[in-house]
Amino acid sequence: MISVAAGIGVVVFFLISVFTNLFAGSEIPLQVTGALLGAIVTAFITVILLSGQSTAEEVKERNVRVFEEKTNRYNKFIDSLWNIWEDRKVSMEELNDLIKAISKDIILYTNKATIDKILDSLTKISEQIGKEKTNNEENRIIQTEVFKIINLLAKELNLGGEISDEMLGKLNKLEEKIVPYLNIRTYKPLFLKSLNERLSKNELPFKEARIEFWEDGDYLFIKIEGTPIQIIAGPVSKSKPDLSTIVGFYIDYYDYPEYRDYRIASRGWKKDFVKQDPPLNPIEFVDFNNPESVNEFIDKFYTDNETENPINLIVEKIEDFYKQAEAAGESIFEITNKCSNNTSQNK
Repeated sequence: MISVAAGIGVVVFFLISVFTNLFAGSEIPLQVTGALLGAIVTAFITVILLSGQSTAEEVKERNVRVFEEKTNRYNKFIDSLWNIWEDRKVSMEELNDLIKAISKDIILYTNKATIDKILDSLTKISEQIGKEKTNNEENRIIQTEVFKIINLLAKELNLGGEISDEMLGKLNKLEEKIVPYLNIRTYKPLFLKSLNERLSKNELPFKEARIEFWEDGDYLFIKIEGTPIQIIAGPVSKSKPDLSTIVGFYIDYYDYPEYRDYRIASRGWKKDFVKQDPPLNPIEFVDFNNPESVNEFIDKFYTDNETENPINLIVEKIEDFYKQAEAAGESIFEITNKCSNNTSQNK
């Protein structure tokens, strides 16, 4: 490139000199030599400038790509880290995934001091591995270390973002208002799932439980195999805090009019209950509209003492109610057979 630029410069200079008689004949060789040297120097400087500009653009482009990749990997790591804080549980698999991410994704883009601090925080988080439920103090430990790691990665990106102590305090206050309702959303389906698992293990003819709204709240409806009669228990979500809880036999008399002789009442809230001994028994339930009741349920749900587990207690009370009713008078199946026979005879 230098030789081409210098050659063009010399030729142009020579032609101008000849046609314009700019120099005497004896001066032309000297002037040509000077022009040639000037052209060479100019071309050399031009090439250096262009080369430097190209290198700077390449470095800038490379830095942009590195920053984008660094940001992408940090975001994925923070997402995995946040899963631990979100459910307040630390599993061996989650921690192992984080360690692998540090080894193959984070360490390439992060200085040694930051990596050491991240590993220190993960070590503290690892002390909570395997706990089904963490208490408030343990939650604070997990939260503090998770936020420490986020702050360290934010500093690596040099964006100025940081979770300060003041911000952390505000987040905790906000969380205290939100978490109870998140617990309700989380543990209500877990309650039903655990209840059905427990019911499936007994020898009584309970088919499945479901939660449906009835009258003044959400109630448990438990199907009894071979009969349209169900056990109703609840409410498990009260529309009014002072509502009493009950357990009884329930049937839709509109669909099964042949059972009307066993109806408790023709009007009022008892009209869909079956006349049986014992009648509507009181029973204690969790109230999923009451955060304090839900917290108490959660504490007992993870207890190692089977006799204190709320699912076991509820199922035992429902089983006792069913057995007492069977022993006190006509069984549910006797009622079903009698009503079915009456229907057949009427036809």
